[in-house]
Amino acid sequence: MERNLFISGLTMRLGRAPLTEAPTRGIIGVSESYIEAPFGERSAGRQEWPTIFAEELTGIGGKVQIADDIAGAIVQVRESIAGVVGSDIVSWSRTEFSGWDVDFLWDEIGVIEYTSLAKKLNDAELLKTVRAAKVGITGVNYGVVNSGTIVLYTGASRNRSVSLLPTLHLALIKESQLVDRLGGAMPVTSENADAIPSSIHFITGPSRSADIENDLSIGVHGPAALTVIICKGI
Repeated sequence: MERNLFISGLTMRLGRAPLTEAPTRGIIGVSESYIEAPFGERSAGRQEWPTIFAEELTGIGGKVQIADDIAGAIVQVRESIAGVVGSDIVSWSRTEFSGWDVDFLWDEIGVIEYTSLAKKLNDAELLKTVRAAKVGITGVNYGVVNSGTIVLYTGASRNRSVSLLPTLHLALIKESQLVDRLGGAMPVTSENADAIPSSIHFITGPSRSADIENDLSIGVHGPAALTVIICKGI
């Protein structure tokens, strides 16, 4: 059937005349009310953001630990990987953890940097090794408070396999990386196109799927567990 005739038939049955031109859109982007109140009726100062983030992520199966300083964060990192040998832990390049004071991960525990593995193994061996890892350690670019989402920009020293393939994803967040809503995590524009990463990942909780007969399965498309450590003051 000819397109215009088909549309005319639909509009006639709906009791209205066909449009002769596209309607104008008065609002572009999210509403001002959402920008001004990303937490809805709940009023929250920035000092409450770590707690709200923790509540949101914990509610969907993630685990969040909040440290008051770097020393406390280091204790929590050690506790999160206790009992796991370094060869079973893979990480982004250590240069991506500036300000965290976690050199002990590689120098003491023997955590393996993905970039180092990639230089030694072929693609098949690399994939097999990272998939067998028990823990993948990354930083983040942003933590979205009102949904408990972490945002990761990928790059040569920030390979996405580290957050995708191991059983546990351990993500380190600086308090300064928290934003109230998703829009705050999207500063990349055409004005700085050279800085656009190959991919941007939005991770909200452990991997889960209910595609087959509404049967919830954990860890099908990614890590079965997600632990986030938020360090205040940095």
